Amino acid sequence: MGAIMAKRLRFVSRGSQALRNRKADLCVLMGESPRLAALKEIAGNRAVLEAQPAPAIGSVVELHHPEGGVLTGNVVDVVRNGVRIAFNMGDRATRFAVNAITRS
Repeated sequence: MGAIMAKRLRFVSRGSQALRNRKADLCVLMGESPRLAALKEIAGNRAVLEAQPAPAIGSVVELHHPEGGVLTGNVVDVVRNGVRIAFNMGDRATRFAVNAITRS
C-alpha cells in the first residue's frame, strides 16, 4: 500500500497544472488502515472518494482533508474504485468542514 501512495504522490507532484489545481481533492481515508483517496464528489452529507482497497460497508472512517480537516463518517456504499461515505451533519464542525471543502 505504501508503494502505491508514494507513486500517486510523485505523479501528482510532477503533474500538469490541472493536477496541481486539484491538490485539495487528495486526502487520506483512515479506517482499518490509511488509504490515499481522491475526493470525487461532495454534496449534502455525503462524499464519493476514490480509494483502494475500499473499506467495507458500515465501517466508520475518518476523512483527513487539507481544507476541511478531519471528518468522521460511515461507509454507506462501495462504488467503482471507491466508496460513498455519509457524515453526521448534526455536528457543527462537520457542517463547517463540508462547506469549506465545497468552496475550495
